[in-house]
Parts: sequence; structure tokens; C-alpha cells
Amino acid sequence: MTNTGYQDMAFEDRFNLLVDHEYSRRKSNTLQRLIKQAHFSEPLAAIEDIEYHPDRHLDKNLILELATGNYIQKNLNIVLMGASSLAKKRTAFAISSGFPSLPCG
Repeated sequence: MTNTGYQDMAFEDRFNLLVDHEYSRRKSNTLQRLIKQAHFSEPLAAIEDIEYHPDRHLDKNLILELATGNYIQKNLNIVLMGASSLAKKRTAFAISSGFPSLPCG
């Protein structure tokens, strides 16, 4: 910690930053490990890449909510329905990645 801003902080504040960083790192590592174990055929699918064309009738707010992973904690399932295409598969992989912008591979 060479930043002088840290030196001016109270010990408890510096310790809280350290704990928060470690918690985030562990959560990210766990997610990366689980995604790797799942052997996704589209490991680079991301929420940001979903195309919300009018004919697809996708609810962007719902997709973003699903990407938080809250449905898992609530023991809910997701069923994607529509015409045969790879878009549903890629959307499912993007949602299951858990967090927007998180690299999955």
C-alpha cells in the first residue's frame, strides 16, 4: 500500500477494504471454477452481448435480474422458450455466468 490515502485511513477502514477485496476475489474465483466445471460450449457468452431485437420479445430488465443469480437462492428454474436457434442457448449461458462483464473461461 504505497498510496498515501491509505496511510491517512483508520486501521478499521483499511482492514474493511482488505476484507471486502478478499471476499470479492474468492467469490469471483468460485464462480470461475464452477463455470469451468460446467463445460459450457459457449463460455464467453455475456449479458452485454444479448441482442434485444423487437421480434425476439426479450425483457431486458428480466434478463438483467436473472443475471444476478437471485433465482438460484430462491430455488427457481428458468425455462427459455421460442423457435429453434442457438440464441436461447447463448442467452442461457450468459445468464448462468452470474455477473455481467465477468470473463467466463
